[in-house]
Amino acid sequence: MFESTFANPDPCANSNRNIGIAVGVGLGAVLGAVIANKNKVAAAAIGGAAGGLAGGLIGHAVDSRRCALSKIAAKHNLTYTATALEARAPDTGKTEQVGSSFAIVDTARHTQFETGSAQLTPDAVIYFGEIAEQYRTSNRVAEASSAADKAAAAQTKILLIGHTDDTGSSELNADLSERRARTVARLFADHGIAPENVFYQGAGETLPIADNHTVEGRSANRRVEIVDLSGAKPDILQSYASSRVPKYQYYRAVTVQPDQSPASVVPATSSGTSAKAPRRTVAARNRTATESPVAGTPPARSTSAAGSANTAATSSPAPATPVASAHSGPSDGIDFGWRETPSATLGLQFAATPAPSSTFSFLSSAVADEVPVSKSCVNDRPRVSRAMKSVADDRAVPVRDHLPNLYGSSWGATLNGQYLALKDVSVLRNGATAGAKPTLLVWKDIDRNAGLNGSPQVTLSPDVNAYAVKGGVLYRVFVNNSGVFDCADIIFSNGKATSGELVRRKSSQYFTVNYVPVIART
Repeated sequence: MFESTFANPDPCANSNRNIGIAVGVGLGAVLGAVIANKNKVAAAAIGGAAGGLAGGLIGHAVDSRRCALSKIAAKHNLTYTATALEARAPDTGKTEQVGSSFAIVDTARHTQFETGSAQLTPDAVIYFGEIAEQYRTSNRVAEASSAADKAAAAQTKILLIGHTDDTGSSELNADLSERRARTVARLFADHGIAPENVFYQGAGETLPIADNHTVEGRSANRRVEIVDLSGAKPDILQSYASSRVPKYQYYRAVTVQPDQSPASVVPATSSGTSAKAPRRTVAARNRTATESPVAGTPPARSTSAAGSANTAATSSPAPATPVASAHSGPSDGIDFGWRETPSATLGLQFAATPAPSSTFSFLSSAVADEVPVSKSCVNDRPRVSRAMKSVADDRAVPVRDHLPNLYGSSWGATLNGQYLALKDVSVLRNGATAGAKPTLLVWKDIDRNAGLNGSPQVTLSPDVNAYAVKGGVLYRVFVNNSGVFDCADIIFSNGKATSGELVRRKSSQYFTVNYVPVIART
């Protein structure tokens, strides 16, 4: 809680200034506001900026802002909460106070936007305008103060993020949340804040702060968040984006009916969670995985010496579950060597703990030691988020802080004579955010067509989710093509794939095949 850090529940007390916090110039603030019909919101405990930030004073700015925002909240009958932000210094590992976060909820009118629209209500225009004016005024005061304060004000970046619950289409949720975030960002720019310092993002359902299994939780997740960061680090926004880890325990699993594909299912509105399927061991169980000499191109026949070497390198112990005959799979579609698999044994073995952070770390209590992630892709759906964009030109802000070997890389393996590849695989450093959509490619019957290096017979652009897991990342691919397969799970650890599974669903039957691709060399 804010009080535990600043030792004074009065938002207009100068406790932060009195303490004299002097850390890296990295002021962070979050203003959460519920866009629906409940009056409570869980304050998001996001992390603060650390690695590589220049020194500077933030205490007075934090005090001034929380005091001003508390007065705006009281004036408009808004609920006001505040939470401290902390960061871990990259050199010492010491946790330091670097700012604070604020949550303001409209308890009187219960809404900020017209229904299904990005248009602010008249009341929201007023109080968001006053919040924007507070930022503009505080920046001008800082510019007239010390050189350090002036530099910090000039470097402040404001990011407005739209959030939704997980009901309805994730794609539409991301679009609407982006348009709403842009509306508030545009309002900030219209109030005199330099457009080049104002950014927006539609996070949709990807960053919940409350449990989507409950009505109250879904209400709290429908919000607009305002994050401000300042510092000499030029890529502070990118570092922030690549450090956020969602609260997976607030995600809801989906229940697939016989005539539905996993990605088409919206989580049921219920107070309970789906039962977990038992885990099974899947240590690298694929058949022959042959490294491709060129990204996006199939390998030559697997009888080559290179193919044999790779086969030996990627071979693994026998699977825990007996492998049925290749003829046990469905007769239609591409035959990757399917075997019928009981639904209770679908999924990979992983411990859902967050991947370790590196130098720049926003600390958060968002992820518990054991948090529920659907064990199989068939009980999940794509969770769509939009990129951060500048309100000055609506261009996306590039984020380049990725995991090793997972920044636009290509991966592939041979399965029953078919070569399946994924191009442009990208995962941010947090292990919990996928980059751009990959391209899925299939070359059919490569063993019968020696030297086939032409165009693939299948080219798709699937949606993907990424989850931070113990020691790596779970990369989840949603294909939903009856002639190919439904979805795939791949575990990447230390820059390589360690296990994987393709899943195809036909009526009430499931068919799987092990898929552990290797990185393609250019």
